[in-house]
Amino acid sequence: MIEVAGGAGRIAVDDGGHGEPACLLVHSLGGRLAFWRSTLEELRRHHRAVALDLRGHGASAPATLAASGLDDFADDVLQVADALGLARFILVGHSFGATVTLAVAARAPARVIALVLVDPAGAFDQVPASALEGFLEQVLGADGEAFVRHAYETNLERATPETRAAVLASLAATDRATLGGAYTALFATDCRALLSRYPGPVRLIVDAANDSPMSLHAQMPDLDIVPVEGASHWLMLDRPEQFALALKEFVDATSEQLR
Repeated sequence: MIEVAGGAGRIAVDDGGHGEPACLLVHSLGGRLAFWRSTLEELRRHHRAVALDLRGHGASAPATLAASGLDDFADDVLQVADALGLARFILVGHSFGATVTLAVAARAPARVIALVLVDPAGAFDQVPASALEGFLEQVLGADGEAFVRHAYETNLERATPETRAAVLASLAATDRATLGGAYTALFATDCRALLSRYPGPVRLIVDAANDSPMSLHAQMPDLDIVPVEGASHWLMLDRPEQFALALKEFVDATSEQLR
């Protein structure tokens, strides 16, 4: 584990492996780089693979509500890439991390060789603004910790006991200001618009049982979509082998096209 200087302070980074193209992995809201452990091990057989803790998460420095916007999280990713000398890379993001990676790809498309979006959200334009505002008020309210935990537990109904324990422990260690800032950014972002600004190859790896109309694969069904059966929203934890296979197939295919 190493540390990189970021806009909010230290950014914890796990860097290892050899081989091009390098892969840069971004965890979900309330997650941490350790969620990618088995994925990193598999990727590092043939590639350099890097994961980071976003600001306010894991071993990285905390962040205020005002410093937890989408651009702030995207800055973390690009600062890690710059510090490690990654001129170009394959970008992998899970859930809110997928939204962050889309923001990075829209800002610096020439640096992103390919995108892998894991169970990403789409746009929230069909959700009444009052409902989104009410959700954010609950997150930042006196009972916000219990409210967010309940929301996560709903998505963990099909998770393994190990996944459930890891996700809830990581969530409990994430500051509510960071959660509030990230949720605010998520609800205000149209991931379809960000994706339209990125011309490179894209693969979605999704929970096969995720039928939410707010998911990107429901809103853009013509994308390259690989469903993973028998998993919760945290695919890489519930079904690490199946997830790694879907990811490596895409990474290997992309690598071949670069040769």
